[in-house]
Amino acid sequence: LPAQLEAVCRELRFEPRHTVVSLVSTAPLALLRECCSPAGTVMRAIPLPPVAQHRGATVMCPPHPVVTPLFESLGTAVAVEAEETLLKLMPVTALMGQLYAQQRTTQGW
Repeated sequence: LPAQLEAVCRELRFEPRHTVVSLVSTAPLALLRECCSPAGTVMRAIPLPPVAQHRGATVMCPPHPVVTPLFESLGTAVAVEAEETLLKLMPVTALMGQLYAQQRTTQGW
């Protein structure tokens, strides 16, 4: 999906009234803003798998008065102002894969 993001977004027609929330964790805001122009708001969000049970966290940037509460309804929204802060939080999200691998191994015992 990250490789397809630019082509897909450029085919869409955005307007200044649109809010775009990208779930492609590797897509930088600068690229998203360029591809989704002239959308009024462009954001990144990284929901962790437990949001499916309304128990997970979503790391997002920047905070938004409508989108932040949306993700809060799925668990905890960790909204940060700067993309640099988001990048520092992203390695924590990678721990989920290790956790699920350990759980799968344990269940196989």
